[in-house]
Amino acid sequence: MLHVAEKAQQVARMDMLTMALDTYAGIKPSDFQRIANPPLGAGLGYRRRATLHRSGSGFAYFERGSHRTAIVDHCPVLCPPLEGMPLELAKLLQANLNAIQLLHLLAARDRVAIGLKLSTLATPALRKAAGELVQRGLVAGVVLIPQRGPSEDIGDPTLDDGGALVRPDAFAQASEAGSAALVEAAREFLGLQGHERVLELFVGNGNFALRLLDRAATWLGVDSDPVALRLARVAAGASTKLRLIQGDAIKVLNGVARGGEHIDAILLDPPRNGAPGIGDAARRLGVRKVVYISCEPRSLARDAKDLVANGFRPEALCFVDQFPQTHHVEAVLSFAKETNAVRPEVLPM
Repeated sequence: MLHVAEKAQQVARMDMLTMALDTYAGIKPSDFQRIANPPLGAGLGYRRRATLHRSGSGFAYFERGSHRTAIVDHCPVLCPPLEGMPLELAKLLQANLNAIQLLHLLAARDRVAIGLKLSTLATPALRKAAGELVQRGLVAGVVLIPQRGPSEDIGDPTLDDGGALVRPDAFAQASEAGSAALVEAAREFLGLQGHERVLELFVGNGNFALRLLDRAATWLGVDSDPVALRLARVAAGASTKLRLIQGDAIKVLNGVARGGEHIDAILLDPPRNGAPGIGDAARRLGVRKVVYISCEPRSLARDAKDLVANGFRPEALCFVDQFPQTHHVEAVLSFAKETNAVRPEVLPM
C-alpha cells in the first residue's frame, strides 16, 4: 500500500473494520459511545520483529501470496537496528547456513536478539558461530532451537522491553510504538479502580498484565506458551497479584466459569482465529467489562456477535495503526454488561 497516502490507508483499514463488524455482527459505528481515531503511523522503519527463511546462501522473505523466497539486501520496514541484519547474518553464518531453517529477528530498546530454528541438533561449529555474533556485539544473544529437545541460549537473548521481557522465540508485538498504544487503549477501556479481579486470556509475556497490574486487585493470566509465561514470571518478580496458568486459554476460561469463580473484567488478545465461546463464558463468570484486542476483523466480528448475544453492549472502539503500509488491522473493542439485558436479535454469520 506504499502507493496510497498514509491517512488514506488508515481510513481504508478503519472502513474494513467497521464493515466487518456491521456485516457479520450487526454492530454499527453509531452503536459505540466512542470511536478513537489513530494518530499517523510510523511510515517505514517501524517493525521490530521478523521471521525469514533460509534460502540458498541467504535469508529470505516469502513473495506475496506464495512460498517463493526472495532475498533482499535491505528491508526498509524493519527498524534501524534490524534493517540490514539479514544480509550481514547470512555472511557471518555462511558456513553453517545449511543447518538453519528459520531466522527470528527481534529488537527492543536498540538491542537485538535472534533465534535460529535448526534443521537438526546444534553443532559445536554453530555454537561457536553464534558466540562470535555475541562477542562482536552484533547481537545480545542467540537462541538455538533444535528439531527436538530444549533450546539453547548463547549470550543473553532476553531483552528488556520497558516493564516486560521479550525473546525471539516467544511472541512480541510487532512495533514498540504499537505495543505502547495497545497498552494505553487497554488501560483506558478497562477503567480499573483497584478492586477488580481481571482474567487475561493469551497473556503471553505479560505485556499488558505487567503494565496494568497496579490498577487491579488480582490478575489471572492464561497462555499455552511456556517460554512466554516464564518471561512473565521473571518480570513479575515477587508480585503476589499476578497468577499465571499454562494451558489452552479457552479451555481454562470455561474451567474457571464452571468453577463458579467471579471475574470483574476480561482482557484478551487472541491469535487470528479469535476466541470462540467468549460470550457465554463471560456471562457465566459475571463479568462486567470485556476488552478485546484483535488483528483479524472477521474473527473479531464473530466473537463480538457472541458477546452481544450474551448481554454485552459495544462501548468503545479504537483502531491502532500498528502495521502501516499493509492491509492489516489492529483493533481494541470494549464491551460492558447490560443490566437486566434481553438478548438482542443479531445478524447471522
